[in-house]
Amino acid sequence: MEILYVGFKGVKNASYQLVSSFSGEHLFLTNSFSGLARDIDALDKNYDAVIMFGVDKSLSTSLRVERCAQIDGEFLETNLYADQLARGFRENGISCDISDTPTHYLCNDAYFRMLRKTNGKAIFVHIPGSRYMTQELMAGILKTLGE
Repeated sequence: MEILYVGFKGVKNASYQLVSSFSGEHLFLTNSFSGLARDIDALDKNYDAVIMFGVDKSLSTSLRVERCAQIDGEFLETNLYADQLARGFRENGISCDISDTPTHYLCNDAYFRMLRKTNGKAIFVHIPGSRYMTQELMAGILKTLGE
């Protein structure tokens, strides 16, 4: 199974640190709307799944799996198994919620573009920032995703 792990650029960014820990293929998105659009548009390989991570500073000990993204009234939803992923996190001791409410900034824009690019074969997970990204939390995420 071909999986692409996606985070945002910046060595101090928790998504960069987490995605760097995966053994599969990585993509690090530019932290701007135009930059991430170029990064995603440049993808020329088809993946079975794209697992995206972004930081939500309101999270400290939990994760949030996003089911959908929305731009200009257009709503896209993942074809991947959000419930199964969230259950896997919980089984590995990580508190996890599922959201059906799109966020409104770079993460939403990146997720929307990736959902469109992959025909729904992407899923987005919000994680805590570096301040709260413990080794145990990172290990639980990696274990859940089979690393």
